[in-house]
Amino acid sequence: MKIASFWRTSSPENMAVCAMKKMPDVALKSKLFGFECGFYENGSLMTDSQLQKKGHNLFRKGGKTTSLLTCTGDIVENHFGSNESAYNLGKSLGQAHQYIVLDLENQWGNYDDPTTLDRVGHLLKGMKEEGALVGDFLYAVFSRNMVWDNDAKAQLQNPSINGVGTKIVPSLGVPLSSLYGLHKMIGYGNAYWTVKANHDPRYAIYNYIYQLRVNRKLRTQGKIPANTPSIGYLWGGCDSFNTGKPLINHRIYVDGGYVNIQHSNEEAASIMKGYAIWGMVEGDGVYYWTSTCMSDNRNDVIDILYSGFPHCSSTGNIALPPSRPEPVRIYPYQDGLSADAIHEGVYEVSFIQDSLEQGQFEDANYAFKREGDTNFQSVMRNNDDTAIVEDYLQARPVVLKIVDKKSVFFVIQDPAASQNAQTKIKLSHAKKTWFAATNADEPQILKFNL
Repeated sequence: MKIASFWRTSSPENMAVCAMKKMPDVALKSKLFGFECGFYENGSLMTDSQLQKKGHNLFRKGGKTTSLLTCTGDIVENHFGSNESAYNLGKSLGQAHQYIVLDLENQWGNYDDPTTLDRVGHLLKGMKEEGALVGDFLYAVFSRNMVWDNDAKAQLQNPSINGVGTKIVPSLGVPLSSLYGLHKMIGYGNAYWTVKANHDPRYAIYNYIYQLRVNRKLRTQGKIPANTPSIGYLWGGCDSFNTGKPLINHRIYVDGGYVNIQHSNEEAASIMKGYAIWGMVEGDGVYYWTSTCMSDNRNDVIDILYSGFPHCSSTGNIALPPSRPEPVRIYPYQDGLSADAIHEGVYEVSFIQDSLEQGQFEDANYAFKREGDTNFQSVMRNNDDTAIVEDYLQARPVVLKIVDKKSVFFVIQDPAASQNAQTKIKLSHAKKTWFAATNADEPQILKFNL
């Protein structure tokens, strides 16, 4: 039985976010979920309590235990004159936020510079002393490996800390890894934090799952603290990839004319949903960062974007209503599609929350057949934790099995599937066999009674 989601009505044409109206209320027990920017409904910013009914438990502004801060260079630049000042800032931020992700670009993003390393180290020290769990946007702190690396399998079998966390803070004499407490996995089609090389975002799903699994292995082997959460950091766009696809160019019609919005390619809704599902299943949650304020009304969205969006042009007599709020942060255009897709994924995962906590995870043996294939291809696992690497190398579906008491669950996605094509998958457990079909790269969660 496929665990089905609510009926999504947002489209590139209307830009509406239907999740707030269509999605049934849901409560997450242990997984983390939130958006950096807010949602407008009927012209008013939704409250935290309204969002909590839709599973949100992380907010840009909230109480200590519900707040995730993206700490950018503009926050630290006036406090990095000395180690003491950096430490005091860390204490202050750590008192206000349970989760913090550093995004220190430009001057304070060079961790090879001893002074910068000292300042960052003391900032982290102050944050950690206040109980904050801190990650890093620009750098892989614990493991730098990616699924396409030659040693990708070895890092899964016997993982080691080999990221920026190995750097020693000069004045403290400790490695950065001892001061961080959060693993982030960026969910979009660009390996931005390393060589800035572009990758097909469909294949980025393999790497996303791979890194979540490496971090979990580091925890289970005691090489990083057991309370080091993995959070999928999501963005609704991706850079041009392969042949260099052009930027999006949307023309949104409003009263009196239209607005043109141009920026980078957007992720497919199915990929965004996959990031949400795998981030919840393999990790500890997802957080949609760089998200423009969302709204249930098309003109609300246009007004919010147009009030400061750098790549907008317009025609006709468009006068912005004076009561429109300024956006919390100005970011690339996102429509309601990605927001709805993420909510869909979170909603579906909510049905298997208990099984995620108490079930047994296995890389399932299965067989699959894509459109045009004559026969099913059998996939047998080696039970050595390297299945996701082989899935990437062979460009085949990802199939995870979760066995829990009287039920078995399968989480499946075929990132390499052709668009508008169907992949048939034969699943089995305890001498029982079931058949499933995925539409292109759409992720699914399936439940079968034993």
